[in-house]
Amino acid sequence: MQTNKNSFHSEDPEMVLAKIHKADKVAVKCICPKCGSVHKMKFLWTGRGTPRKYCLLCKNFVSVVEAVDYHSMPSNV
Repeated sequence: MQTNKNSFHSEDPEMVLAKIHKADKVAVKCICPKCGSVHKMKFLWTGRGTPRKYCLLCKNFVSVVEAVDYHSMPSNV
C-alpha cells in the first residue's frame, strides 16, 4: 500500500499541529443545555454531533448562580 506524501502520517508532527491551529473559527449551530434553544456561536468545532453551549441569557444566569456561596452542613453532625 502506497502512502500519499500529503498525508498527516508522513508529515512532521509540528507541521500538523500548526495546520490545525491555523484553522479559522466558523459559526456553528449549538444547542443550549439549559433551555434547549438552537443558536449559533463562532468557534472551532472538531467534534461529532451538535455541540452543547449555553446561550447568552443562560450563560449569564449560570455564571451568577455558580458565584453564590451555598451554606454547608457542619461535618460533625
